[in-house]
Amino acid sequence: MNDTTTTTYTATYHNNYPTCNGRQVFDKEGKITLTNGRLNLTFKIVKWHSFDDYGAEMETVTLQNVMPFCNEVEAYSYDGGETFTFDCE
Repeated sequence: MNDTTTTTYTATYHNNYPTCNGRQVFDKEGKITLTNGRLNLTFKIVKWHSFDDYGAEMETVTLQNVMPFCNEVEAYSYDGGETFTFDCE
C-alpha cells in the first residue's frame, strides 16, 4: 500500500507585512520559517503567486534556502499562507 501522507508545515513570517483585503502582501525580501513540530526550515521568499477561482484558493511560493548555493523549491498553501506543503494536490 502506498503512503499518501502529506507533511504540512506551519508558516512564521519574519517581516511585518501589510494586509490588503484581509490578506498579507509580500515582497521578495521576506523570509519564512516552515515548522512541522520536528523540523524548522527557513527560506527567503523569491516569488509569490496567488490563485483564487470558484472558491478554490492556492498560493504557490518559490523559496530559496537561506544557506548559500541551494536550489529554489516551490511550496503550496491552500489556506492563504498559514500552512504549506511541498506536494501539489
